[in-house]
Amino acid sequence: MLLDKFYNKYIIKGVLLAESPIHIGSGDESYDPTQIDNAVIRDVNGNPYIPGSSLKGVLRSYLETLLQSGIDEKYKACLVV
Repeated sequence: MLLDKFYNKYIIKGVLLAESPIHIGSGDESYDPTQIDNAVIRDVNGNPYIPGSSLKGVLRSYLETLLQSGIDEKYKACLVV
């Protein structure tokens, strides 16, 4: 099957700088009145991190907007998969 094997792999390295506050939630819906803030997703060492799926979603949305900006309205569809 076509999607059984990766044919290309790209590694992108860089530094992300938050220009405004961000919150990546842990998805934990339990309510703890002793906690001051909402739970933040953390790695095994307790450090907060941004999952790749979150970055993928932001990149996909940005590319979709960019690619569709030059397309006639009647041809617009989801171009980024």
